[in-house]
Amino acid sequence: MIGSLQYTDIEKSLRESRRVLTASGRAIFLLGHLSGYVRHRFGPNARRGLGAAARETRDLVGMLSYPWRERRLTKPGSPVYPSRRRMVRYLERAGFVCERLRDLGDETAYIARVR
Repeated sequence: MIGSLQYTDIEKSLRESRRVLTASGRAIFLLGHLSGYVRHRFGPNARRGLGAAARETRDLVGMLSYPWRERRLTKPGSPVYPSRRRMVRYLERAGFVCERLRDLGDETAYIARVR
């Protein structure tokens, strides 16, 4: 999964990925970092205006609370960026073993195999 996982129900997507893989299956999940999102949305080239700032702040609060609330506070399709530790836990709960993490700048590749 490249570039889509943060827009889905992450745990449900991981369980479905596990379901369709064979017993010896491997998968690579590419997930962006919250820092990259913040840089893009709040940096010098970000949209300006009170309404845009309010929406971005609401989305940011929703992203930060998602791992603890286990549900979105924002509209479906808004991105969520769990921490690396939380993502590894999600992988384990879905039936994967995270073999390796690879930092790719504003993204991390999670290389996992079926448990």
